[in-house]
Amino acid sequence: MIHSSSEPTAKIGVIGVGYLGRFHAQKYAAAENCQLVGVYDASADRAQEVAKEVNSKAFGDIGGLLSQVDAVSVAAPTRFHFEIAKQVLNSGKHLLLEKPMTLKTDESAELVRLARDKSKILQVGHVEQFNPVFVDILAQAPAVQFVEARRMAPFKVRGVDADVVLDLMIHDIDLILTLIDSPVVEVRAAGTRFVTHGWDAVQAWLGFANGARAALAASRVAPVAERKMRIATAGLHWDMDLGTNRYTQSRSLGVWQGGDAPIDESVKEFQKVDALKLEIENFLACIHGKASPRTTGEMAQKSMVVAERIVEAAAQKA
Repeated sequence: MIHSSSEPTAKIGVIGVGYLGRFHAQKYAAAENCQLVGVYDASADRAQEVAKEVNSKAFGDIGGLLSQVDAVSVAAPTRFHFEIAKQVLNSGKHLLLEKPMTLKTDESAELVRLARDKSKILQVGHVEQFNPVFVDILAQAPAVQFVEARRMAPFKVRGVDADVVLDLMIHDIDLILTLIDSPVVEVRAAGTRFVTHGWDAVQAWLGFANGARAALAASRVAPVAERKMRIATAGLHWDMDLGTNRYTQSRSLGVWQGGDAPIDESVKEFQKVDALKLEIENFLACIHGKASPRTTGEMAQKSMVVAERIVEAAAQKA
């Protein structure tokens, strides 16, 4: 959709229009100051189907699409991210790359270097950064001492080309590294393989140079979905439910000396937001020079490094 504005219209393409890529195409088609030029998918039938739905064009090859756009979203399966992203950046286009960036940290590091060399935006799709619960707490700039994160999901065939650390836990790694600006100095982990050849459930423990600690649990073979995080500081605790958009804040009123616990509790609820829409709006604002990516390639690369260390630690315990 193109709206009348003095601002230039960004010409956008979407590469990979499966389950998630279709949503990318829909958001661009409805966005301000944006023209969805076309889509590409390895399945020509799927590309035609989505292109028709969003009133756009299906391209038969990536090169043809790149020749007509300023920027693209890449939402192909993770195993194809590196080669496609390299092609996009080498062609001089801005890139919104779905998480996880790649399957290997050396590949993600190369993409960061390439984006820097080409002076192009590399934004990574860590959509939880736009969750209003997390945004609200981050704005309070808590001096975090401890974080506990749980991310559970029933098994889905989609995403099995990456293990549970890159598929699910990477979200919480990204959030924790945003909250705690300190190097990770200790990593411990244990995991199980249940229905795939990769890790399907993992527990991990992180230690930071500033003394902060984090405990993470992720499973993609859980009976019900769960996205929760607990953040602890010296005087405040937050129990966040990222799935229902609410948190309970517990404030210490002093040291317990008998009687009722000296704790003040309050609940804050947020309206549901379209986090992917907000992410794409952020990307478009970056293209127009009006914002910075909420998750840069450099930030996502740091999460990739921690994820790899967790996988290695789990393997040592296997």
